[in-house]
Amino acid sequence: MSAPKYSSKYYDSAAAKYEELAKRYTGQNAYKYTTDSANLAHTQAKQAAESEGAAAQALARNAGYSRARAAREGAAAEATSYRNQYGDSYNSNLSNITNSNNAALQAQANLMQGAQAKDQNRYTSDSNRYGAAMGAVGGLFTGAANALSDENAKDIKDSSDTTEKRRCELLGKLRVVR
Repeated sequence: MSAPKYSSKYYDSAAAKYEELAKRYTGQNAYKYTTDSANLAHTQAKQAAESEGAAAQALARNAGYSRARAAREGAAAEATSYRNQYGDSYNSNLSNITNSNNAALQAQANLMQGAQAKDQNRYTSDSNRYGAAMGAVGGLFTGAANALSDENAKDIKDSSDTTEKRRCELLGKLRVVR
């Protein structure tokens, strides 16, 4: 069993996606993307203004205005409506898209944190398993060494006491013989 190696594959994948989103939703690309999308306001405002202009022209004709005067009233109403609708629609679209872009980036940043934690947890788990295995192997070696050791070899005696006793014993025997 080899020692575990840290892998950041989940984090790297999430970081690549974040980088992709950041390129799309920030800087010049974001400006172009949001303004292009917000320019849909032109279509929305144009449709609303045309409806309001037609309604104003019809009301003017029903009120007895001449065709020319009714057309002028309708055109004025259409222009005013377009100006008001365009500004409101543009700002609303721009705000919605910007908020959506920011939310997408934040969500991906959160995923990156989760991926980093996942990588760290995998490494910690692998390290714990490795440590447990190495501890078990170390325990086997310690147990084997203890079983094979000579217990008597562990007793250390002061040789000076033994030597003195032996000397006295031998001297005693010599005295008896003489």
